[in-house]
Amino acid sequence: MPQKTSMILVLGLVAGAALTPSHARAPQPEFAPAEIAIPAPTPLSVKQLPLSMQEKLASGFQHAYGLAEPPDLDSLSQIQIQEARVGESAKGVVVLEKSGQLYLDSTPCESSLDRKQVFPFIKPYDSEEADDKLCTDPARTYKMKKVTQR
Repeated sequence: MPQKTSMILVLGLVAGAALTPSHARAPQPEFAPAEIAIPAPTPLSVKQLPLSMQEKLASGFQHAYGLAEPPDLDSLSQIQIQEARVGESAKGVVVLEKSGQLYLDSTPCESSLDRKQVFPFIKPYDSEEADDKLCTDPARTYKMKKVTQR
């Protein structure tokens, strides 16, 4: 007989635990979503682009800045290309716009190629005129655009 009593007692405890009202339960920690840090894309070198694109960029720099001849590809390879992510905007000189891509030099007054930063935007993107940029050395004014990656 003692076995039946202990069995009923155990079943009663298990059933009672399942019927405990929610307000009587111990407070549960609130769920807080983990913050995820998305690293910025690593800048690329122009040298990592296909040769045909390197040549188009060289020609684009020549045209955008009124150079007598395009920069040689070795010099051009010093330029850092920073990928534009969705929602990001940059303001600068359009160096090349072709086949749904726009390359924007955000450092038009920087004469040293190794300090230049170019953002490639891939359609869809929004583009609008921005205030012209007056550079002191050399004394030139450049037409600027503001571009936002969609």
